[in-house]
Parts: sequence; structure tokens; C-alpha cells
Amino acid sequence: MAAKGPKYRGYIVRHCHTLLALWDGDVEARPSGTVEVVRFQLGGIAPSYYPWTALTPLGFDADRGPVVWLRAPRAAAADAGPAGERRVLVPTQANGYYFGERVDVRAVARGLTPWERFRGRCGAAWGGREHAAPLPGTGARPPGPWEPPVLRTDCPEYDQFYAACQMIEDFNVEAAALYAGRGADQVYTDRLEQADRDTAAVFPGPSGLPAAGRPLAESFRRFVRVRQTADRLCDPLAARHDRAGLWLLALLFFALCAFHLYAHPPWHFDRAAPAHHWWPLLAAFAALWVGLILLVIVVWYYRLDVRRHDYRALAEALRVRQMYAAAGLSWSVADTYLGQLRTELVWVRRALLHLCPPADFWAVQFNALNKDAKLARIGWVEQNWVAGQADYHRRRRDEMHEAAGWGRRRGLILAVAGLLGLTLVPFLALVWVEFRGPAAGADPAWTDGLAQVFHPAHPLNGLLLTGTMLVVLGGLFVARCDRQGYEQLAKQYDQMYVIFRGGGRELAAAMDPGSLPPPHPTSTRPDVARAQWVIEELGREAVQENAQWLLLVRSKPLELPLGA
Repeated sequence: MAAKGPKYRGYIVRHCHTLLALWDGDVEARPSGTVEVVRFQLGGIAPSYYPWTALTPLGFDADRGPVVWLRAPRAAAADAGPAGERRVLVPTQANGYYFGERVDVRAVARGLTPWERFRGRCGAAWGGREHAAPLPGTGARPPGPWEPPVLRTDCPEYDQFYAACQMIEDFNVEAAALYAGRGADQVYTDRLEQADRDTAAVFPGPSGLPAAGRPLAESFRRFVRVRQTADRLCDPLAARHDRAGLWLLALLFFALCAFHLYAHPPWHFDRAAPAHHWWPLLAAFAALWVGLILLVIVVWYYRLDVRRHDYRALAEALRVRQMYAAAGLSWSVADTYLGQLRTELVWVRRALLHLCPPADFWAVQFNALNKDAKLARIGWVEQNWVAGQADYHRRRRDEMHEAAGWGRRRGLILAVAGLLGLTLVPFLALVWVEFRGPAAGADPAWTDGLAQVFHPAHPLNGLLLTGTMLVVLGGLFVARCDRQGYEQLAKQYDQMYVIFRGGGRELAAAMDPGSLPPPHPTSTRPDVARAQWVIEELGREAVQENAQWLLLVRSKPLELPLGA
């Protein structure tokens, strides 16, 4: 039991949101004792006998979090101090012992309202620094009007913990509301039923399972239903966010049309008289820009983009966890994220660690199955995930290629048409009026009329307006392609299609070596261990690809197109 103690204590630290420590405050560390456990939570320094330190060469800084310290002095201590005193410590590296700093919970531990979040996002967009203040009573300045209206600890780890708790609470509230109204949402009802069918397929019943594996069926069903809930919450958010992006470009186009109509009125034909600029068009231009601002405010206030992307990341991580559990893999999905992605997806990792039983449990249950049951599990994973993901990424690759080509083709055609209208047509008119027309004996009245409309010295406002707006419209088509990242996404989907296609081929070869082309392998028996290895590698690729997709889409948020 002494050997298992450090393992269990380290597991608790890495899977808890907040560590509750009964500690006397003595910093003299004993191997894998309370002091080292507290330091593991606050400083990311693993206990002496923690068995998985060698498997994490980059350390555990991404798993740090706060500690609630209840003072529990030893009876034999000379200066015991008051027992039961509570302190809250947050990670910091301000001292060499990495035991954190004390914070006033009443000042920092509270939920932010949507308005406060919106203020913080506006402050970040303005270029301001997040408000980092010392503890209350130290004369710190109050936050500015566009800074988050809470005191911060100047501690990134605590801020990540704070944001993760807030995001999990938001998801729980939305999931509870969706589940309460599931009777009126047939799509969501169907997805919950699909989760139950998946559970029945993987866990066919008590008669087909060893005693150690039966309790896992309910855990499997629970997190698969959470995955379906995250998917269903993401669908309307994605639709609204996409419509907001289209409306943003449409409003910008109409605003530019209104301004050009105001600046170059096409109804002005008498060049000898001053142009009459119709002021309602200028008012329409201003009103459309107000509409643009309101649209961005709505998206930022309701966090359509953040919620959409985070819920999609959670659903994808739980999908991989579902397949790992079915295949009996002992590898943690939460540890699959690369180091630089763990802080970006900290709430998803926390949710995974708390929703799912330890990865070892699934391996123990899988290893207790008979050979036919193991092969059935692997076949279910191949049919319901590997083949489906290959087809999905192929379709998405084609869709992104088509969207990128459609936008760029139309954008270039419109822009070229506008440029030709602004340059080539007046140039040809100039050549005809000045040289070709008189030499060919053209009608002077017709030549004068042509000069009145197309001559570059005094072109018609309608020509300028049409050519300019064609160029603008073409530029907006191209800008949307760049903003949506169609080409980058197409490459990403193509890479994943190749990976899953190859993985499916390797998985089929592991399950049926006799199906391979000559020369045939020496053994024709299914290799379950190799099949598990293939599924493990596919899961890692899927999680990392989804995280990279998240970084890509978050780098292009919906904002005012001031560059236009």
C-alpha cells in the first residue's frame, strides 16, 4: 500500500479542481507526504515517489490549481497555532518553495456576469492589459471602465482555473436547460437514444461482462450522453455564428454602396452645375455602421464564437474517449493534448478528468473479456468511428475546396470586371473620341455623347459607382474565404482523411491478417494489441487536429471590418 500511496495522491492532485489540504504548515518535506502533495498542486513539482514523472518530461505546470488549506497542527508541535484556520493559496513562483500566495476569496472567487465578460473582451480588443491588483487594502487602483471588474492575483494558473470553472458552469446551465426541454427537440432526443444504443453495443448486458466491468456501463453511457449534448448545443451556435459572419459582410457592402451613392450621385448629369449630394444616403451609411457595431456586440455579448468552439472541442474529446473506452485503452485523452494546447483547452481537460473513470479501469475491464468480445469491440470502433471519420473528413475536404474555389472565382471575376470597367472602358472611349472616331468619319453627335459618358476626364458617376462596387464585392468574397480559412481547413481535413484512411487499412490488417496481399504474414490470427495501438494513434491525431482547428478559428474572431 505504501507504493500505491504516491500514485493515488498524485492522481487526486491531477484530477481535482481545488485541493483541500489538512496541513500543519510545516514546509519540511517528507517523501510523498502532505507537503509534497501541496507543492505538486501549487508548483507542479511531482512528489518524490510519483510513478509517472518519467512519462511527463515537460512537467506538470499545466495541471496546477488552488489549494484550500485548513490548518491542522500536530498535537506534539511546540507552536501548534489555531486549528481549523482557513487559507486559500493560488499557484505562483514568487518564492523558491512554490507554495503559492494567499488570496482573499471574497474578492476573486465569484462568477462573472455576461456584461462583465463583455467588458473584459472589449478591453482586450482595445489593447488594454488585464487588471492585476494586489490584495485588498494595499491602495491598488480600481479597474478601468473596460477592464474586468474583479481583482486579479497576477497569476495565470489561477486565472485559468477561474475561467475553467466559469466555462463548466455555463455548459452545465445550458445542458440542463436543453435536457429539460428534450421532449420538444426531436434531434436531441434521437441523439440521446443513440447514446443508449452505443452503450448497449459496447456493454451488451451483465451476462456478457465480468463482474469488474459492469459498473463501467453507466459511466460510459453518462459521458456519451454529455458528448451528444455538447454536439447539440454547438449546432445552433454554429448556425448563428455563420449567419452573423454573412450579415457582417452584407452590411459592410451596403454601407459602402450608400457612401458611394452619396459621394458620386449617379443622377447628376449636368457637370456645369454642382453635384447634389442626397443626405439620407449619408444617414444610411451611418445607420449601417451602427448595425455592424450592434452585430459584433451581440456576438461578443452572447459569446457565440467562444461557446461554439469550446463545445465542439469537448464533443470531439469525448468522442475519442468513447472509442478509447470501447477499445480498452489505458491512455488518458486529457494527456493527449500537446503542452502548448493544454492551457487553451484547460476546461475541456478538466471536464474529461471528472466525467470519465480512470483510463486504467477500461483496460482492466477489456482484458477480462474473452477473445470474441474483444474482436467485437474493435470491430464496433472501426465501423462507428474510423470508417465514419475517414468519410467525414473526405466530405469536409471537398466542401472546403468547393467553398474556397467558389468564393475566390467569383471574387476575382467581379474584381476584374470592376477594374476593366474603371480602366479599360474609359481608355477605349478616349482612343475612339480622340483618334479612331474622327478618322473613321463617325457621327460627331454620337462621339460627343460617348465622350460625355465614358471619357476619363469627366466619366459618368454611374460608371465609377458600378466599377468601384464590383471591386469591393469581389474583395469581400475573397476576404470571406480568408476569414473562414477555407483553404487551411481543406488541407487539415485532407491530412486527417489520409490518416484515417491509412488507419482503417492498418486496423483491418490487424484484425484480419489473411486479407493482406501477398506475401501473406506468417500469422493469420487477429492481433488485438496492434489494433489497440492503431486506435490509440488515431485518437491522438484526432484530438491534436481538433485543438489546432480551435486555435485556427479563434485566431480569426468576428470583429468590425475596419480594414475594409
